Amino acid sequence: MKSVSNILFGDFIKRLYLERNAYEGEKLFGEITDGEYVRRAVSEGWAESIDLTEMDNPVERRIAARLIHEYIRNVLGISDIPDISSASALKDLYDCRTCVNHIAQVFLRGIIDPKEIPGENGNILIFDGRATLSEEEADAVLGRVFSIS
Repeated sequence: MKSVSNILFGDFIKRLYLERNAYEGEKLFGEITDGEYVRRAVSEGWAESIDLTEMDNPVERRIAARLIHEYIRNVLGISDIPDISSASALKDLYDCRTCVNHIAQVFLRGIIDPKEIPGENGNILIFDGRATLSEEEADAVLGRVFSIS
């Protein structure tokens, strides 16, 4: 069985910048540390100062949603989807009240896929915000960021 490795916070931020480099066809920065990538994200307004303390921790799906949502708004200049009511298909959408809009925006744009689990009357969709993001999931998610409009 293949071992699943979780992506760490600093690496997630760095990979988003590397995806941006590939998309824009230019190198934004020289060789810098993961901490410097996070500091740049804070200065660009899509990460928070507290994120500097998370460098070596696995990224939860809800945190990835926040980072990506803030990135597409603050860096890419893409407005929010105004009506997020269809995101209520996620049965756990309101488990983190401060995360609702972040999760809804990345879910509705198809950036982070929901999980399907068995329910009483068939399968249900959840976001599973406290689950950690694997390296494989992170690659897929980050690859989708620049395909939105």
